[in-house]
Amino acid sequence: MKRSGIRLVFIDTPPAISEAISQVIAHADLVIVPTIPDFLSTYGLNAFCKNLWSAEFAMDDGINAPRRLPNVLITRQRSTVKEHKETAEKIRNESSFEKPSFKPLNAMVPEAAAVAIGDLSAVAGILQAARTDEAGDGIVSIGDVVDVIRIRTGESGPEVL
Repeated sequence: MKRSGIRLVFIDTPPAISEAISQVIAHADLVIVPTIPDFLSTYGLNAFCKNLWSAEFAMDDGINAPRRLPNVLITRQRSTVKEHKETAEKIRNESSFEKPSFKPLNAMVPEAAAVAIGDLSAVAGILQAARTDEAGDGIVSIGDVVDVIRIRTGESGPEVL
């Protein structure tokens, strides 16, 4: 794809692992795993991340483990729910482990916001995870291409394209 000028591709996959999804994850430069901070949503998060991002990942000889740990984005956060607060704290503590299974993003998407214009917390998480300060970091489009942001420089607006 790079040879044809494509530098950034977003792929939204279902919450399941198939051969095709395994291939996509193995070749991705950035993986963001959105999760609700509750018991059921996070029950398999560590196992999922450890299984896919470990040396044992390969289901066959043609699949390699992904290059970077996945980033976890907390979504549908309810600040008034005790379980959400406690689970979000456990997710954030993952980075303090000697061998973390994933990288928690600092940004959170509250339940009241599905990435709305004006609430850019999810976009902030993507910018944090994707930024390398090198050309080619990518551009984030919001909604019906309401705005675009060059990750490396923070420039925004139609002139970025």
